[in-house]
Amino acid sequence: MKKFGAQSLRTFLYQALSMLLGLACGVIVARYLGPTAKGAIALYGLIAGFLALAGNLGLGLANVHLVGSGQIIPGRAWANSLYLALLTGSLLAVLTIFLFPVLGIIVKRPVDMGLLGIVLCGVPLLLLLDYQINLLRGVGDLAGFNQAGLMRQAGRLLALGLLVVVFRSLDPSKNVASALWAANISIAMAVLWSGYRLAKKTALSLVPTWRGLKKSLSYGLKGQPGQIIQFFNYRLDLILLALFWTNREVGIYATAVFLAEMIWYIPAAVSTVLLPAVSSADSEARARDISLKAIRHTVFLSLAAAIVLALSAQWLITTLYGPSFAPSVRALQVLLFGVVMLAPAKLIVSHLAGVGKSQYVSYLALIGLGLTLLLDIILIPRFGIIGAAWASAVAYSCSGLLSLYWLKRHLMVEIIPSLILSKEDWQEYRELINL
Repeated sequence: MKKFGAQSLRTFLYQALSMLLGLACGVIVARYLGPTAKGAIALYGLIAGFLALAGNLGLGLANVHLVGSGQIIPGRAWANSLYLALLTGSLLAVLTIFLFPVLGIIVKRPVDMGLLGIVLCGVPLLLLLDYQINLLRGVGDLAGFNQAGLMRQAGRLLALGLLVVVFRSLDPSKNVASALWAANISIAMAVLWSGYRLAKKTALSLVPTWRGLKKSLSYGLKGQPGQIIQFFNYRLDLILLALFWTNREVGIYATAVFLAEMIWYIPAAVSTVLLPAVSSADSEARARDISLKAIRHTVFLSLAAAIVLALSAQWLITTLYGPSFAPSVRALQVLLFGVVMLAPAKLIVSHLAGVGKSQYVSYLALIGLGLTLLLDIILIPRFGIIGAAWASAVAYSCSGLLSLYWLKRHLMVEIIPSLILSKEDWQEYRELINL
């Protein structure tokens, strides 16, 4: 258990540093390019993120579970990952080139084909990066997993500094293009690093295993719909905001979303360790104990961090991003409530996936999407940024409550005691402080 806690702490520290680098990237874009350009960058980034998720086919999740449990040889899993990334990434890019201009006409929002082309260049790399970092989790190299994420953010910051700050143009579209190229450069750097780490841990092969691919897809596709739906749960507000309002509102709201989701670095760090730990646990009781302890600490730390962020929101946003981003303060404070409510859900579905029930990722996401869509349609056209924030906060809260019901049902525990730190937990904090 102490090893699990130490791995979670190291993962969080890595991700916290990555978050700070990501924050620095956002500040550069905000200060040098402004809210409108920031909104455009966020929207084109959404396109890349969605395509990479759609083409993932659940293989990233399968790489953690099946490699971690010894069902697939890591080197052969990498071969499957490489070919699938190149194939699906290229097919999605071609389809997008044909479909997005039509979509732009339908929604009366023209698509800049040059910017779209830049985004599409990064899709195969995004797929391969996801497969590789999850293979690192599967083989137990959490340090390599964390370093790849850090490499990506550091590379983006350096590229932004060069392309946006040094070579800033009077043409706004060229500045947006520079920011998107910076993202692609950073992804390529992370792919190279994660591939290097993987090669040090296991012998890589260029020969795919069709039986292993079938097993991976069988496992991964159960959770894939949930991951796609969850994407829309988290980003539908930005999409609808772009349809009903302007890129300026998108840029301001994207700032609030980024800052609110910093709280999720806590459950993300823990779930990164939790899924392979549960998958490789020697008994159900061991897996249950690990998960319950992780959930208690995650709820406590997420709540504490959210309170600090909510109280400092006004100063933080105006100091870092500038007065033009002040409208995001209220949205951030509203979002934080839902973010905290959803934090334990991320660990609960990780536990269920670790014991072979990855479909609960889809169940949770589907219900959340229904609520998000309904509330977004009602609130965003009329209330804009603050409507988007309330829609997401309420949907997140309902999803969190549903996950707690699954916690009680599958782990056979009472909800409230499972969320409150025990005397043993407090003692561990005291020992940590005294180090």
